[in-house]
Amino acid sequence: LHLHGMDWQHNNASSLYVPEGNYYGGFIEPSQHACMEQMVMTGPTIRLLKLSIKCALMREEWELAEKYLTVLRRVPFEGAFCKKYGAMVRHIDLVNSDKEMALIRLTEPIHDCFESQFQQPLFMGYNLVLYDLRGHGLNAPAYCTYSIRERKDLAAMIADTKKRHPEAATLGLHGESLGAATSVAVLEGGPPVDFVVADCGFAEIVLVLKGAMKGMKLPGWLVDLGGIAAKVRYGYAFNEMRPIDSLAGNTVPILFIHGAADTFITPDHSRRMQAATAGESELHLIEGAPHAASVLTAPGLYAEYVAAFLEKVEGGMARKE
Repeated sequence: LHLHGMDWQHNNASSLYVPEGNYYGGFIEPSQHACMEQMVMTGPTIRLLKLSIKCALMREEWELAEKYLTVLRRVPFEGAFCKKYGAMVRHIDLVNSDKEMALIRLTEPIHDCFESQFQQPLFMGYNLVLYDLRGHGLNAPAYCTYSIRERKDLAAMIADTKKRHPEAATLGLHGESLGAATSVAVLEGGPPVDFVVADCGFAEIVLVLKGAMKGMKLPGWLVDLGGIAAKVRYGYAFNEMRPIDSLAGNTVPILFIHGAADTFITPDHSRRMQAATAGESELHLIEGAPHAASVLTAPGLYAEYVAAFLEKVEGGMARKE
């Protein structure tokens, strides 16, 4: 089955279900944005108008909800919908008491910062467990060890997820930048995971730091000096922060994705890690994508790569069983 998006490019046709997928997943703002984007491209359809009204009501954007209701009232046979949701304008108590909206409220992000950093999920049938790395997000300030301590945290997250969800048949990791490096580094301990999607991760932090120094026209030996200071102060040297070393003997399948235009963590990092792993692997470069922007640069292609990889991984697991 080949699906085409609204631009008629061969992709996972995510544009056809992203608004509803976001809405029923509790991501109201992304749903509203997706509706607006589609209305710009195709015009205000009944489906998009109704969903936009619900999103506006849940976000207490009363004037916007009334604007869409005014348009929908001109459409035959939509009187019942307009009457029901029109009564909710400027009445948040009615919005929150609505059976559907009350259920969706339960799935909304706990913290506002999550939705602002949210990237479109791929809706491939997986539940997500998301967390902030130490020193990031709402966590307490902490120094970064570029995968050393971070991989121990991830190992604890994996164990906790297995304990909380023993029914989960498949568990995979998806990380971007430091998250990708951490997802690779944790493989050293042989965690019970079935696959890894590593997006623009680094093989070793020293090369990244020296590249940054070069960009600022500063000598690379400053990184070496900083590594000595880090060892003395925190107990970890920069040259110990090498996720690539965790791949010796690794058999967990890894999908490497990297922006071809990434000048911060260059694609060579992913090339080296793919060469180092003993397990099944793929590497895809996204043309024109800078650092940590592959999924934003080519969302359809990104989803296609991930879907094909997971299909192959899951097929291999089924054969083993």
